[in-house]
Amino acid sequence: MRASGRVRLAGALIAGFLGTSCFNFHLVGSDEPEPFSPPNVVSVTVEYHQDSGCTAPPDRCDDAVIFWGSWMAPGAEFTLQKDAEGYIWRGTAYAVPVNFPPKTGSYAVRVFDPRLLDTESLGLTAQRLAVGGQFLRVMTGEGTPQAFGWIYIDSNGQGRNPF
Repeated sequence: MRASGRVRLAGALIAGFLGTSCFNFHLVGSDEPEPFSPPNVVSVTVEYHQDSGCTAPPDRCDDAVIFWGSWMAPGAEFTLQKDAEGYIWRGTAYAVPVNFPPKTGSYAVRVFDPRLLDTESLGLTAQRLAVGGQFLRVMTGEGTPQAFGWIYIDSNGQGRNPF
């Protein structure tokens, strides 16, 4: 066989292999992106029962109580409003993603209470805190700056303590 015949034979073989193979790099599933499905979000009431004693300097005892939840973006903490009748502070957390029945971990929540500023907690606590109408029963780090309460939020905006 001459060289030109070998080149033609090699070309034919390569063309045959290329012709029989499928260059479909498509993986299983649709080529379309999944439709955007925002999480189910609800508004949740927050209520904090402040102790009447104050360990902070007198000029700080009437400062506002600030609420924080782990679903919030940095800087989204908000001030609770003091009840005119006593030491109860209330507010509403908006656009809280529903996580009950449990899909992920529970949310960490806490408040900054200026009346506790000169304690070991540096003012951070989850005690006496109700989220979605549920007083917290599961807490970690109480009495320290790492104090958190743990809560789930259902589709009605009700709080549920972890099991």
